[in-house]
Amino acid sequence: MRYTVKAHSGVYSGEIQENGTVMFKGVQFASCKRWQRPVVVPASDREIDAVEFGPASDKGDPDCLNAVMYLDPRSTCTKKAVFMWQYGSAQIGGNNANYSFANFVEKNPDIIVVCPNHRGHFFGSINLSSLHGYEEKKALYEASQNLARLDLLACLKWIRENIGAFGGDPERVTIGGHSSGSNNCTCLMLMEEAHAYFRQAACQASFCADTSLQYPDTADIVSQELFKYLKITTLDEALNTPAEAINAALSVFFEHAMKGEAPFDNIEYKLFSPVIDNVVLFEDSFVKLRDGGMSGKTLMIGNNSGEYDGQYERFLKDTETYPTRESAAKAALGFTIGQNFGKLSDRGFNKEHADEVIRAYYRHNTEYGRDDFTAAMDLKNDLMLRCDSILYANATSRYADVYMYLNDFGIDSLNGKRISHGSENDLIARNFEKVPDDMRDGAELISDLWAAFIRSGDPNCKALENAAKKPEEAAGGNGTGSCSHAGNNGRVWEKYTENEPNTLYIADKPRLEKGIRMKDLEILMPLLREWSILEE
Repeated sequence: MRYTVKAHSGVYSGEIQENGTVMFKGVQFASCKRWQRPVVVPASDREIDAVEFGPASDKGDPDCLNAVMYLDPRSTCTKKAVFMWQYGSAQIGGNNANYSFANFVEKNPDIIVVCPNHRGHFFGSINLSSLHGYEEKKALYEASQNLARLDLLACLKWIRENIGAFGGDPERVTIGGHSSGSNNCTCLMLMEEAHAYFRQAACQASFCADTSLQYPDTADIVSQELFKYLKITTLDEALNTPAEAINAALSVFFEHAMKGEAPFDNIEYKLFSPVIDNVVLFEDSFVKLRDGGMSGKTLMIGNNSGEYDGQYERFLKDTETYPTRESAAKAALGFTIGQNFGKLSDRGFNKEHADEVIRAYYRHNTEYGRDDFTAAMDLKNDLMLRCDSILYANATSRYADVYMYLNDFGIDSLNGKRISHGSENDLIARNFEKVPDDMRDGAELISDLWAAFIRSGDPNCKALENAAKKPEEAAGGNGTGSCSHAGNNGRVWEKYTENEPNTLYIADKPRLEKGIRMKDLEILMPLLREWSILEE
């Protein structure tokens, strides 16, 4: 069966799902030419059959700027909260067909979810300025290093113009996502033009700072390798290079980068991350964020306990090379140092203090109940993800409401593992197929927290209050003090500030802690590029 809506940019016919919700697939929110800014689709009376997924965004298809939208037509709410969810893709681009929020909107019919694609890898971030013919066409291509972020801004503009027709409230938009999706959403927080189009942000696992925010000189290395590999010297040649050739080059480069081969061995930043280009992102963008850029907005910020732990399993499995956990721990630390050579090695900017930082960090092992192997994992997780989240929380909590969490609940724990990068996504979207019955309450809690925040800007909800009232269990965790129960007002999750770094530790029994492993973070935070800005 079909469900039809007449909106600003067309008459959309979506498909009613088995659970009664509606999916609008392949909704084109903008058009784009290669390496040019997106153009939001204009007003139109055209009829659009929105029942097939649009092209994915990692192959260079010019029609990749499409979204999937989920709503429940049975809801009587005429001004639903809107959630623009951005999946993670390591900035490679991806496919919004891979996640479904149909169950989420069935449980929360007063929320509409919009999942856009954005251009990925070289199609979403490339420096063309060294090519002959660029200067004559600079106005068209000067934003080419941040197109992925501009694509999401274009989706927000489409939402502002069209979402009312679908029953959504354009004044109640929450942006959010995971990994590079979260990174791009925090990047929108640095873009003043974007602020008018959203009210809240819910960001998990990656933040636009330090190793996830590049300067042009390092970003240009990757572009130059592409031009060298494909023998491109002019802008016209680049524009006419088949997308298949660019995709093939990407595969080669990633193999070299994963092996730490030149020239990628001198790049500490994540490939294709946002770039301070002084066109979309500026040198003073973080200063403006610190000084009130997100005033009037609300944030929910968090990480998983074992984000990158999976990258270390090979050291434990290779018992021939690493026969003991101690030998595996040494290899694990070497991997962490290589991934963060600027901060932790003798060839980085912190070379005079690198060993001292590592020793100081490892001195906390007994206090935090970990061995050297786990410390090596924590060190990478902290430097590449969690420290950035604290950076954003400290900067914005000076004038905005911020809720901080650390998630340690998910199906990974069935195998005795900490919660890995992205394992919470299916729980948020209520795709519980792999969740055992005895873990269903915890999965429901994860989703309910996000729904409550999207709905009101406050993640406190009945599910959290009930979970915090479970019978006391053995003390655990590694915080500096905790409060497990809801207060007299039913609130469990209190706001984060620099002086009171309240953090919800999400486990089978969630609890509020006054910061988690703060001694570790105090050692590492000064190594972040933006820390000095925050401390001014």
